[in-house]
Amino acid sequence: MNYLSEYAMFDSVKEMDEAIAEHIRRNQHELNETDRDVLMMLSRYSVKYKGAAHLKIDTIAAAIGKSGRTVQRSLRKLERLNIIERKEFIRKKSGGHGANIYVILPVNVAADMSDREDTDKPNDSGEEKADDQAETISLL
Repeated sequence: MNYLSEYAMFDSVKEMDEAIAEHIRRNQHELNETDRDVLMMLSRYSVKYKGAAHLKIDTIAAAIGKSGRTVQRSLRKLERLNIIERKEFIRKKSGGHGANIYVILPVNVAADMSDREDTDKPNDSGEEKADDQAETISLL
């Protein structure tokens, strides 16, 4: 399983655990208990190659006591929230699709915050300028 070393995203297990805790904190309202269980299962199998796990959906489902379909939905949600990334794995000898590789992503602080643009001149205040033309007023 040395091929997983190219997918390792962290230098230490502590760094990976901190990233997972931050992902859970930032997405606490979007993640349900099953999503957290799936993420914790991935993290348990990502210790040797920090951040990369090679697991079948059925293995995850059996470990957390949910159906395979529920685990698939949860994995898709974790992907959509940029917590994990799924890499397809094709067997070299038989050529078929194998279990996917799931990569836990580091927290991207720069993507969540937008940079301010420095300008040389001040911006308009946003107030509309008064027209010089007289406007008629209806008393009705």
